[in-house]
Amino acid sequence: MVQDHPILYSGKKLHIVYFGIFSALNAMSILTAFYYYLFIHGYAVSESTYYMLPVGGVMVWAGARLMHLIALGKKFFRNPKKYMSETGFYFQGGIIGAVLWSILYASVANIPLSFVWDGLCFGTLLGQFFGRIGCFNYGCCYGKTTTSRWGIAYTNLKSKILRLHPELQGVRVHPVQLYKSGINLAAFTTLMCLIPLHLPNGLITIGFFIYHGATRIMMEWFRADIYFRQKRNRITYYFSVMAILSAIPLLLFGKAADPLFLQRSSLSEPHSLKSVNQLLFHTPYLIEVVLLIGAIMFVGYGIHGKTLGRFPIPERGTHEHNRDDRRSRSIRH
Repeated sequence: MVQDHPILYSGKKLHIVYFGIFSALNAMSILTAFYYYLFIHGYAVSESTYYMLPVGGVMVWAGARLMHLIALGKKFFRNPKKYMSETGFYFQGGIIGAVLWSILYASVANIPLSFVWDGLCFGTLLGQFFGRIGCFNYGCCYGKTTTSRWGIAYTNLKSKILRLHPELQGVRVHPVQLYKSGINLAAFTTLMCLIPLHLPNGLITIGFFIYHGATRIMMEWFRADIYFRQKRNRITYYFSVMAILSAIPLLLFGKAADPLFLQRSSLSEPHSLKSVNQLLFHTPYLIEVVLLIGAIMFVGYGIHGKTLGRFPIPERGTHEHNRDDRRSRSIRH
């Protein structure tokens, strides 16, 4: 099963995890769908803006990383060097990084902000289909124990859930990552069907934030990784509520950011596989750039050091099973 093979390569000083591959697929899917959305709405890809893509990748990575450190709270200040060296990312931080990047990109590319936002949200639904499968494979974002027939069991002690909770080896847990992956794919497919209806600009963005917040709150009923030392970490819950409420300022002030906000725009190119082919194989160097971004994400998320769960930097005998932020209770019911 996918969840029992998280390691692609294991060496004395380096580990490579399959999560890096899924992260690369995530990023490449987002970019492809993003550019496709812009392309069919009449905004051609400009080679002069390619340099912005690695910038975006770094901003998303940094946002996801920073949100993880913020979520640690006071624990971070007890041993900042230790926590800085540990891998850990929050998708919500990546969203913040993407929002900031979108403002820069819209200005540089001279594309209305609502189209950039809608394209990114459209692409993120597809990308996170792969991203959540990566979480399932790596063993992060894991679910609570269950007796349901939908439950799955981890057996590889190198999976993150078992590095933190070895007592759960062979115990069924909710595959909450797959739940979210499937919902993301369904949402993306729905949007694919709705695009020909000429949705108002910005409506996908509003819908995405409501969708993300609502589904995240729903998924947290099944997640166990949000508990630290018998207390629930509520930062993701608060972010989810904020995401839902963000629809209000978007509706009220969207036109101030983009005069085309909530106006309907017709398609300039057919919504079809022909347009995908036209975009990918007739836009100079686009495939190479998308692959480059995938490679950057693979390195950023897939390369670990001597110890799994740590970046490849010199260590001084610290191992993940000695971490002081390890959950202090069993999550087994």
